[in-house]
Amino acid sequence: MLLLSPIAAAFAGAAFIIGLRLAVFPLLNPIKWYWRALLLGTAALLSWRYVLWRFIETLAPLDWTAAALFSWGFAMLEALTVLSSSIALFILSRVKERTAEADQHSEWWLPGEAPRVDVFITTYKFHHDLQRAVGRTRAHDHWRDGYSLSSSSDFCSRRRRQELGAATLRASRNRIPRTLG
Repeated sequence: MLLLSPIAAAFAGAAFIIGLRLAVFPLLNPIKWYWRALLLGTAALLSWRYVLWRFIETLAPLDWTAAALFSWGFAMLEALTVLSSSIALFILSRVKERTAEADQHSEWWLPGEAPRVDVFITTYKFHHDLQRAVGRTRAHDHWRDGYSLSSSSDFCSRRRRQELGAATLRASRNRIPRTLG
């Protein structure tokens, strides 16, 4: 029998999952519902198995002591988190293939002109980020106008936005609210 050190045993499960991910997952068709159900169901089952272990093996006896209250409180919080995750996994398991519908309606505006959109870019004195963002939005087929949403009155930023062809919408007050703390 193969005996592993505690550290190697801890990484053995992760190594198995990574190997499974690299070897088997590329062969699965993501459109097929049963593969999603199997994978997400396994994740939910393992999560609930952990919650069961947590309640059976690790909790202090139910009592009115601080240790018991904190122990049970955190366990309940973990159980609610797993419940939330299980609901999210169920929602993620439902997929509707809409490629044919999207292809059918891909040029719904024809024979008229393609629709145009305004692009709003939030910035804060980061010139290279602004340049990249404006450049990407201008390369878009449906570009109409670009607006840089700024709370900065920095002259350099304003000049750079004008060079890039993005109008500036500025906050009316450029200050951080004062607090008593």
